[in-house]
Parts: sequence; C-alpha cells; structure tokens
Amino acid sequence: MNQPIPAVPVPHSLAALLARNAAANPNGIAFWHESQTVTWAALLERSQRVATGLANLGITAGDRVALWLPNVPEWMVAFFALGRLGAIAVAANTRYRSREIGDIWSRAGVKAVLLWPDYRHIDFPDILGAALQELPALQCLIEYGEDGSGPSTALQAMLARTARPLQRVAYADLERSAPMQGDHGTLDTPCLTFNTSGTTSKPKIVLHTQGSVLRHGHNVMRGFGFALPGQAVMQMLPFGGTYGFSLAMGALCAGTPSAVHHTFDATVAGQLIRRHQVTRIVMTYDMVNRLYEAEPEKIPFPGLRLFVGVYSHTFAALEKDRGFRMQSLYGSSEVQGLYSVQDDVDDPKVRLDPGGVPVAPGAKVRTRSLTDGTILPHGEPGELQFSGPSVFAGYYNDPEATSKALDAEGWFSSGDLGFTLADGSFRFMSRIGDALRLSGYLVNPAEIEECIQEFPGVSQCQVVGVDLDGATVPVAFYTGDPALDESAMTQHCRDAMARYKVPKRILHIESFPTVTSANNTKVRRVELRELAQKALAK
Repeated sequence: MNQPIPAVPVPHSLAALLARNAAANPNGIAFWHESQTVTWAALLERSQRVATGLANLGITAGDRVALWLPNVPEWMVAFFALGRLGAIAVAANTRYRSREIGDIWSRAGVKAVLLWPDYRHIDFPDILGAALQELPALQCLIEYGEDGSGPSTALQAMLARTARPLQRVAYADLERSAPMQGDHGTLDTPCLTFNTSGTTSKPKIVLHTQGSVLRHGHNVMRGFGFALPGQAVMQMLPFGGTYGFSLAMGALCAGTPSAVHHTFDATVAGQLIRRHQVTRIVMTYDMVNRLYEAEPEKIPFPGLRLFVGVYSHTFAALEKDRGFRMQSLYGSSEVQGLYSVQDDVDDPKVRLDPGGVPVAPGAKVRTRSLTDGTILPHGEPGELQFSGPSVFAGYYNDPEATSKALDAEGWFSSGDLGFTLADGSFRFMSRIGDALRLSGYLVNPAEIEECIQEFPGVSQCQVVGVDLDGATVPVAFYTGDPALDESAMTQHCRDAMARYKVPKRILHIESFPTVTSANNTKVRRVELRELAQKALAK
C-alpha cells in the first residue's frame, strides 16, 4: 500500500464531486446493492431528482433532515441531494429508540425524516410516534421501501393515532422529479451531523461542513489506498456512523466501487468479498472474528486488507494464519472516522497498535498534560489533541461545549489518552476516564486485558479501576470458560506484569454491559465498576 497516490483537487461542493465522477466514468460502478447496480451517472441524476423533490417539500438551505435508514444507496442519494440544496443531513442510528431520537432530533430541529418503516420488523412507526411530542419542528415523513412493498400500514396506523398533521410522501416519488441543475453547496456549507455516543453524558451533535467531508474523503482515499488500481471496498459499517461514512466518502472520492449491505452478516460478507473481488474493508474487532469464524477455508480471501481500531493488536496470530493484512486506525465523530492509519510495516506491534499517522498532510497531533495543561514531549501520555482539515465546525447550537472542546487555533481536545512519537505518528491508549492511576503510575487497562486474554479459555476481557481503602485497584471481568481457576489466572498476571497491575479480582461475566452507537458497540465501564465494587465489598 506504500505506492504513491497523486493528490486530486477537492471539488467545490458535494454535488461537484458527483459531477466530476460522472463526467470521468459515467458507466462506472459506484455501488453494488442486492441485485441493484448504481453507476456514477445514475447516482448524479438520482440525487438531482431527489433534490428537486425535497425542494418541493419545502426543504431549503440550512434545514435539517434525518436519514433514519440502514445501508442502502438511497442514503447516499439523499445525502448528496441535501448537499445540493445546502441543507443538513442528520445521520440517525437505526437502533435508536424514542428517548434518543426525541432528544437528538429536537435539539437538531429536524424538519423531515427519511425512514424505512418496515425494515427488519423493527417498529419504527411506534418509536417515532412515541417521540412526536418532542419534535415540534417535524413537518414531513419521507417513506422508503423496497420495490413493490407499498405504503407502510404501520406508519399509516401511527399517523391515524396522532392528531399531529404530518405530510407523508413516498421516497420513490422524489426520484420522479425533474433533475435540479443548480447547486447551493459550497465548501463552507454545513452538511452533516453525527452524534457522540453519550456513554457518560447527553450525546452531542457534531456538525461538519461540505469542505471538511470532501477534504477528508480525498485524504482517506490516498491514506487507505482506495485510489490504487483495481480496488473495491465492502460497506457493512453504517453510513450513519463516522467510520462507515468516512469509508464511503473515501471510496466515492476515489471513484472506487462499494459493495453495500444493510447490516453486518458474516455469511453475506464472505459472498460479497468473492463476488465483487473486494480488496479493502474497515471493520470492528467483532466483525473480523465473525467473518473468519464463518469461513472453513484456511485462507478464504488471499491478500485482503482489513482496517480496525481498538483491539487490533490482538490479531497478529490470526492474520498470519488466515492470510490477510491488517492495519490499525483512529477516528472520532469530531475529527471523522479514519483520521489516521498505521504505517504498513512488517512489525505487527507497530502496524496493529491503535493510532497511526494522520491521513491529511496538514494534520497535527499533540498531547496535553492532565495535571497542568502543558504540551508534553513525545512518548509521554496525556490528552490527545488533533488539528487538520477533517476537524468539525462545532457542536450544533452548543457554543459552550464547542468552546471547551475546540480552541481558537482549531485544536480539538479528544478526551482520549495517548502519546505522540517523533516520526509524526501517535498511539491511542484509552479514554481518559478509563485510564488507571495505580500506585502513582498511569496504566492503560488494555495492557492488563491483553495479558489476561492470553490465558487459555478466556475470550475477551475488560479491566476497570475501583476504590479500595482509599487507593485505586484493578478488577478484571472476562468472558469465556466460567470454570477457570481465578488463582491461576492471577498468578499468570503476577508472572507477566508489575505487582501493582495485577487485578485484585478476576471475575467471569456472561456478557459485558454495552451501549450501541452508529460506529460500534461500547462497553459500559460504569456498570462494570459497580459490579467490581460489590465484589470487593464481599
């Protein structure tokens, strides 16, 4: 992947990107989805038609429209249509329920929602109906459905139960509109919001401009090798999350085709990789394990490139055994997914360590002291701060939170613990709230977790710090064989690590408590701390 890829000029708007790709390769493939093939010319024209249809519904520059869809090409068609209007797409997680959409969409002032009411037998109409009283700005529901599905009876029943007058229109009708030729988008035009995970506080609404999205997409296409000849990517991370969206934009900017599926399915993933000769995929830790567990052949996808964030360092043996190549990455909603990637070196200890080198040539990373706020030298852990063209414009309608996270010089304070290296790369260690101060030393819990995961019978491990007699001690939870000998596991840790890192208890748990975001599933460490405190109290 170290072949040089020439820089490509960034177009002046989202609409201009599609026009460029359609002019260069009108019959080239943008998306494969089910039996549907979407060419660049079709993607451009469909987005122009939907832009006209949205304008006829009263959507204008600055309006917010929620895209409450799984991965279908129509998500991207609508996104580019909104960009042409100068409107803002509100990326929405299909797993959200009434409380979440009521909170986020009310603060965003969502005017219209594009939804698939009958997707996967999830009761989207009831979820939306329960949140309607929180959404005074909502005026229109745009109903997507598979070909031949017809209007949703569940959505009709929900609307009949409420006195709220809402306009209802079929998405297919928008695509029958005349193509819009004008373009109200510029590089400075706000175009997209993501939500932070909200694991410790109310989710924040992260706002990006067309410029930040386009510049980052062009840097991703170079940094991740999407623009190399003969590439194809697979899209099973949701468009509505920053990692899935950045993957999609990197491929779109490169003019590289994407095989798209609604959600992750290991069997379908294997089929798509073979059918479309997929070469590069961004996945979560769990997705990689499930993909290869479903494949009986020892090396099912020779030469496949995988990109994974946290936990990627645990894949050294698997990638060698199953014939793929993996690199670690880093990203967040505020700096966008795929912000950085590790160099493609042979040493897996470097290549698989979370962090890497920013994909944007002008991006910079530094660390700030957790005690006095000073900028730290290379190698010393502190709060990671990021700058560069992918950094967000601010938190929507929240200047106080924006000023705390984004300084006047454009540095974003991430809340993540890590350190920089002299070669321009950085290492992510953990969220600052998850880092452990043990016997006066700052310890990354992943170091202890990795040690315990080496013990036979352990599947996964999470380590939290809890108070015991005025000092913080580590407590570990693991999934796997419940009959493992705790004393033997503790001795394994004593043999491998300094004594202050050895967990006070190592406890079996059937599954970790989690919270699901559009990007991934995160462990709720606050609940683990409560369980650990109770265990120590006994």
